[in-house]
Amino acid sequence: MLALNQNISVVKPSATLAINEGVKNARQAGRHIVHWGFGQSPFPVPEGIQRALIQHAGDKNYLPGAGLAALQTAVSEHYQTYYQYAYQADDVFIGPGSKELIFQLLYLIDGPLLLPAPSWVSYEPQAKLLAKPVEWLETSFEDRYLLSPKTLLQWCEQNPQVKQSVLILNSPNNPTGQQYDQQTLKQLAAICRQHNIIVISDEIYAGVSFTKQAYASMAHHYPEGTIVTSGLSKLFSAGGYRLGLALIPQQMEQLKKALLVIISETFSCVTAPVQYAALEAYANYQSHLPYLQQCNKVHQLTADYIQSNLVELGVKCHPAQGAFYLMPSFKGLQTQQSFQTDQQLCMKLLEHHQLAMLPGSAFGMPADAMCARIATVDYDGQKALLASSIEDGCFSNIRQGIEILRGFLKE
Repeated sequence: MLALNQNISVVKPSATLAINEGVKNARQAGRHIVHWGFGQSPFPVPEGIQRALIQHAGDKNYLPGAGLAALQTAVSEHYQTYYQYAYQADDVFIGPGSKELIFQLLYLIDGPLLLPAPSWVSYEPQAKLLAKPVEWLETSFEDRYLLSPKTLLQWCEQNPQVKQSVLILNSPNNPTGQQYDQQTLKQLAAICRQHNIIVISDEIYAGVSFTKQAYASMAHHYPEGTIVTSGLSKLFSAGGYRLGLALIPQQMEQLKKALLVIISETFSCVTAPVQYAALEAYANYQSHLPYLQQCNKVHQLTADYIQSNLVELGVKCHPAQGAFYLMPSFKGLQTQQSFQTDQQLCMKLLEHHQLAMLPGSAFGMPADAMCARIATVDYDGQKALLASSIEDGCFSNIRQGIEILRGFLKE
């Protein structure tokens, strides 16, 4: 009989990928489902990036484990120019998606994982696969579900025996669509520095921001202790390309050497054609920027439409500041008295009303908080770029989802 590593027994398949497969199967069977469960950018990959991929389809040789040298340089220069970071080319590591790089980093960095609740669905399962302790840090609707310095400091003072820990901050945030501001990050940075907390700043949505302020990052306030991760999937609408990156500060030379060892014994390198496509994305970023800004306008349009209508229906929900997500709370609404958990709520909406959302408990929220994660991207991206308003036919699933909830909340 086959024996498996026992760590896998406490991990379920990714909730986001599972619901996406379920909706695809339902649609193939002829059911119409409004899919607010999966966060994949619906826009075409910028044409210049597609051309670069095609042009380099014949590049079959292994590349250096840390990445194509020209790509490392382009990435570091991109972040120096647009984000004012200090990372150099040899601080850049290219991987098969930022998800894989985060897993490798969690494996290498000792100490428990600290997660604000809610956090993206894969952080905790990755830690469990590694038998790494996870500590959930409570947030509140009033604080826009962002980690407060007071909460982090309280955890540190209650756990003086912990000599090092890892904190993942995701901004703009999946599942809430909220962003950290410079003042909050400055306060968090001081606590992290004092208590030896290594920060993984997951900035996969940094380019999908709706605020007019300059992007705020822990890398600005705690550069020696912050690892930035990102990739092509969200801003460049290239999730299937599977290219991520990690920016590791020079002060973590030991970690950089260890990561190279792990890469050499696992994925070896990211596929060459995709790295050349990424080189086009970052080296010629300015030429792609008008298109990316056009995509972001549509992202904000759909998020604002859903959020304003939810509030009109009496649902608590903050306006999105970035990414493609909202996290409304249905707690206290009359129609919810028959539900005990957010999962029951989401199952009723899916099975009886053909509306797919994810329960907040999949992201670390209490099940009785009655939160749900909405992905605001169920539309044809190509057509949406040509649309004049939310009333255009390509946004029918966005409008229909609101009508489903309107009827549901009156039951």
